[in-house]
Amino acid sequence: MIMGCELYIFDEELRRDAWALLEQTRRTPVDLLDITPSFFSQMVDCGLLQGEFPLPSFVMIGGEAATPTLWNLMQQHPEVEIHNYYGPSEYTVDTLGAPVAAADQPVGGARGGQHRGVAAG
Repeated sequence: MIMGCELYIFDEELRRDAWALLEQTRRTPVDLLDITPSFFSQMVDCGLLQGEFPLPSFVMIGGEAATPTLWNLMQQHPEVEIHNYYGPSEYTVDTLGAPVAAADQPVGGARGGQHRGVAAG
């Protein structure tokens, strides 16, 4: 927003209906989607990556694991920069991240100024 962009916060109904959200992006194109893999998959099933709708330039998926089928499909669309994010809790989803194009389902590396590690209990 500091760069003059607009932030759209979709209502609960729109956030649960992949087709309705796609129709909304047709009326008001978005540059970035921050979405779960399962909902992204629903949007893909409705035609998101088939050229019928304006494509976002950047997609952040996170909050759950992407299926291998979805992962492979995302890698076939380099025109959209898709990143996978992971975090240990609902409120720290974007702790680790990696581009989907980089490898086979990486959890990702620590994001700016962060370190990652494993603590044995």
